[in-house]
Amino acid sequence: MYFAAGDPADGADGADVYVVCDPSLDSLLHLHKRKSWLAPKGAQGNPAMGSSGPKRNSKLKKAMTPPLQIPVPPGTVVKRKSTGQLLGEVVQPGDRILVAKGGKGGMGVTAPSRGQKQRDLQREIKAAEKSGGEVVAVEDVNWKEDAKGLPGRQLGLQLLLRVVADVGIVGFPNAGKSSLLAALTRASPEVAPYPFTTLMPNLGVMGGQAAAAAGSSGQAPVLADLPGLIEGAHKGVGLGRMFLRHLRRTRLLLHVVDGAAADPGTDYLAVREELRLYNPDYVARPHIVALNKVDLEDAGDLREEVTHEVMAAARKLQQQHAQDVPGFTAPAAIIACSAVTGTWR
Repeated sequence: MYFAAGDPADGADGADVYVVCDPSLDSLLHLHKRKSWLAPKGAQGNPAMGSSGPKRNSKLKKAMTPPLQIPVPPGTVVKRKSTGQLLGEVVQPGDRILVAKGGKGGMGVTAPSRGQKQRDLQREIKAAEKSGGEVVAVEDVNWKEDAKGLPGRQLGLQLLLRVVADVGIVGFPNAGKSSLLAALTRASPEVAPYPFTTLMPNLGVMGGQAAAAAGSSGQAPVLADLPGLIEGAHKGVGLGRMFLRHLRRTRLLLHVVDGAAADPGTDYLAVREELRLYNPDYVARPHIVALNKVDLEDAGDLREEVTHEVMAAARKLQQQHAQDVPGFTAPAAIIACSAVTGTWR
């Protein structure tokens, strides 16, 4: 009488590890306290529970171990920590990257029977007689190794978050970028009358006419307010290099210039130069200049003069870098505005 559960069965493979895009997340902070992730081991072979036996029970499918899924927000870049090798990035909900393969399950084998050992011994004796050698002992230990299976993969990962936004808001510290984001979207970033109020990128979705223009078939534009840039940001000065990477997916840049500053044209010039030094592709994208704080008396009176200064600075950059950055763009528009009062001119 044959009993299926009496046959040795293959052990299940260990669980694979995936990094999965979760649109409900907007940061990697949930991973900071957890330094390691351990995927479940594969189940031991059991033909009655679904693992396949090597011979008579081969119609049964091998047991599958559910994968370990690590949730990350859209825009996460995954790299190997030891080598810096890019493994991929997740952008759309449901995107996932296989970062570690589970170990191979052991094979369902049995120890060699006494008759099989005798046959192996006789075969070796005949071979030795032909070659003139001598047989001392014959033992097959391969079955022990086959039954153990193989260990899974271990590696360290480096996760980088690049904000997924249509418009990137850049400018000097305290130029009014966060106030402008709050005026254009429903976001509520921290606003204060001192530099470097923004330490992390803030996201906001435009409503009103922008949402109506997108319709049911699309999404309203997403704006990203980045921390203020200062001279040397492309080298890591201030918070620049840490957050300039967030502009990689933006299609449009919004340069916020403090219209009440001592030299708005020079401020615009400095920010554009930092963008060019970090990634020339940034200055080849279309951009709009927002002259902020025109509600202040001095800025309002000098609005036209400041507009001419900014345009002159843009032409100067185009002439200087016409060869090394062929697509260097001038402002598509220069708009005077007040983020506090919500007025545009």
